[in-house]
Amino acid sequence: IWRRMFFGNHFVKEQEGSVKCMFSPALPEYLIPEDGVVKARLFGSVDVVYHIYGKGDLIPGEYAVSNILVKFREDPEPRHLKELDSSVYYSIRAGKISEIRMDVLR
Repeated sequence: IWRRMFFGNHFVKEQEGSVKCMFSPALPEYLIPEDGVVKARLFGSVDVVYHIYGKGDLIPGEYAVSNILVKFREDPEPRHLKELDSSVYYSIRAGKISEIRMDVLR
């Protein structure tokens, strides 16, 4: 159940013949600390960090995800992305990504 809470029911989706990562956490307000930073580990090696702005429960469909930052293990410079496309998904599975950060705006 924690996977659904931190990543969503189906965070990997097939669209138009390709794969996309679509994180959609569902967290009650009491699990969100005052600073709004929530961390979880995906596949045992990728840190997923949400910077949550606003108060209340985090309910999919009632917030927007923006400012996605992806850190690759071999590249010291993080990349800003608009979406997590199939190349990101395959890089996650290959162990090439160490961290994904994103802003969640309620």
